[in-house]
Amino acid sequence: MEDQPQDNPATPFQNDLRIELYKSLRAEAAKYVERVPGLWLQKFAMLGGIVVFLFATDRQAFGNEASDALFPIAAVIMCVLTGLIDAKMLEYALHARIISLYIRDHFRDASVGGYESFLWGYGSNLPARRLAWLRNWTTIAVTTVSSLATIIAACWMAEERTGHQFWINVAWVGALIYLGGSVGVAHLLFRAGAVTLRAENRPTS
Repeated sequence: MEDQPQDNPATPFQNDLRIELYKSLRAEAAKYVERVPGLWLQKFAMLGGIVVFLFATDRQAFGNEASDALFPIAAVIMCVLTGLIDAKMLEYALHARIISLYIRDHFRDASVGGYESFLWGYGSNLPARRLAWLRNWTTIAVTTVSSLATIIAACWMAEERTGHQFWINVAWVGALIYLGGSVGVAHLLFRAGAVTLRAENRPTS
């Protein structure tokens, strides 16, 4: 059962608990957000290492057939690891979003709950709301474009080395699936607050 607002005035001890809870939640949310840049570095370092390895591979050392077989394997590895790192970044973003929604719903004073609405683009100030939405969709675009480029480039390299059109088909199908999933996840992540706000503000009969 969800916590219900209390009609009785809070005691000083309860106020102190609420303050400490708020500090703890904000610190946890900030910790998850701070992990995302580290994952970005891991993502590009990993992809850069694979690309350098592929282009530096000596076909004479491995043999033509073995060297050619490395490209499809590396393409699959690049796509899978890219998706896994993006999924981990999504996990951190979802956790921060859950904390933000909890704070907004249980700390309803304007200086606390209102800030969470502004933070995710649901405040009453139109310029601030536009800036927040621009930030949100910029983050989604940067993450999605880099991953789409990785999928297409990896499959293109595999197709160039093997000569099989199959890899280009895999690239486009994978890119479309990833793009559709990214748009759906972004809508879920950033529109969750708007849905609950509309429900709360709907007139009751």
